[in-house]
Amino acid sequence: MKSFLRFFGRHYVDEWKFMFRSPTLLLILLFVPVFYPMVISLLYEANRPIKRPVVLMDLDNSEYSRALSFRLESTQALEIVKRTGQLGDGIEELKTGRAEVLIYIPSGFSTLIHRKEQAHLPVWINSENMLAYGASVEAINEVLLDYSHDLGRRFFHQQGMTTALADMHILPIKLSTNILFTPEMGYGNFLITGIFLIILQQIVILALAVTVGLRRQKGMPVFERPYPVTWMVASALAQITFYAGAICFMTFCVFPLFGWTIRSTIELLLLFTVFMFAVIPLSMFAAAFIRSSQSPFQVLVFFSTPVFMISGFTWPLDQMPSYIQALAMLFPTTPALHAIRLLSSKTADLAYIAPYLLETAGLGVFYFVLAWLNIHFWAGKETVEGTFSASNRGQKPVKKDGRL
Repeated sequence: MKSFLRFFGRHYVDEWKFMFRSPTLLLILLFVPVFYPMVISLLYEANRPIKRPVVLMDLDNSEYSRALSFRLESTQALEIVKRTGQLGDGIEELKTGRAEVLIYIPSGFSTLIHRKEQAHLPVWINSENMLAYGASVEAINEVLLDYSHDLGRRFFHQQGMTTALADMHILPIKLSTNILFTPEMGYGNFLITGIFLIILQQIVILALAVTVGLRRQKGMPVFERPYPVTWMVASALAQITFYAGAICFMTFCVFPLFGWTIRSTIELLLLFTVFMFAVIPLSMFAAAFIRSSQSPFQVLVFFSTPVFMISGFTWPLDQMPSYIQALAMLFPTTPALHAIRLLSSKTADLAYIAPYLLETAGLGVFYFVLAWLNIHFWAGKETVEGTFSASNRGQKPVKKDGRL
């Protein structure tokens, strides 16, 4: 037991020294946790798209068309940036991207309304950005519904009807929409919390992988016997101070600074902690394959985005092929992202989040077993052949205490 503790303590201290001698490692542990959450938050600070640029073509120029124009510009989602009398000019504004919406009020618009006939309002909307498109369509529909309601009420008032009776003729069924959980419909609130979880994942995976890669690149021993897994665990526990610092910075600084919604700070910390301890074994498993300090960045290119995309966070998981759904269940990112969505938009009740926490923890245990097997495999391989880096440079394996 004493030899085990001495082994653990020696490597724990050695990892601290190694971190402060490695600029790349310090960059990952200190710069990434501060830089990425702040930049991502600044990008989505507006939370939802507002003031989408509109070109208005009013060929009627009547009381009705001017009232409609005023209502359109009064909405938060739309802003009339240009008025034109030529349809081709408006289409050109859409093509160049200077406007996203073209609203065409034809001549005779007010005449049809006076005749109690249905008037038509042609609208062209750029749908390249689905989020901006959705905001524009929603705003235009709300304005037209409200304006049509007012015109109908005015007509029935002229017939001597009360407002209540007029409303019954105009709209016999009144829609009452209750938007649950995220009434502000903010895209920033929807996306940011999940991105923060991915940032934590990248820090843990990169830091441990770069540690192994740098040591092998410099010809230093890795997965030292007689306790190769303990060697890796000591590295992770030495770095865990920085992981915890990243969690605290995001939770206590970035969330309140930008006003990102979270239902419970304590449960957010619990989720981050469980997720961190689930990702550490995954990182240990992956780090065993790393051969240089550049390899982690190459691997991450093919890992981070796909894992996020298949998690079901941005697109419903049940709409993906069954084999993709099965693959998504192998990563702790999937249940953790579902849990953080609950915390950011629905509830702070632990009973709803606990199943996802247990699933995340279970995947952590699964990857620890895989990491244990993988590290022992590489430790045995490198004991026989010498460290990978040293053998590549033609050096003789280093003997310590009679063992390679």
